[in-house]
Amino acid sequence: MKRCLAFSALVGSRDAWRPCSRRAVPGSAFCGRHTEVMAGVMLGLCVNGFLDGGPDAPKVTRPQNSDTAAAGNACAHESTGGRQAKRAAQDRALR
Repeated sequence: MKRCLAFSALVGSRDAWRPCSRRAVPGSAFCGRHTEVMAGVMLGLCVNGFLDGGPDAPKVTRPQNSDTAAAGNACAHESTGGRQAKRAAQDRALR
């Protein structure tokens, strides 16, 4: 059985994420919990008219790393933005 494709935030950090350890529900790419979350997000976007691409539609942006994660959070290398955090810390060290 495949693993869930989602990531979960680590407790105590806004920037460190880990892969979900649960198994995917048959016929889905996500575990039961994340399947419900995705369904809720999509329903909310549809009901509130954000999927039409109008001026009120949310903009897709990359998450910004906090100074805590960039300064050497032990879990930063495991996060989805770990490489950016490591690079930012190296850039600061070169200044």
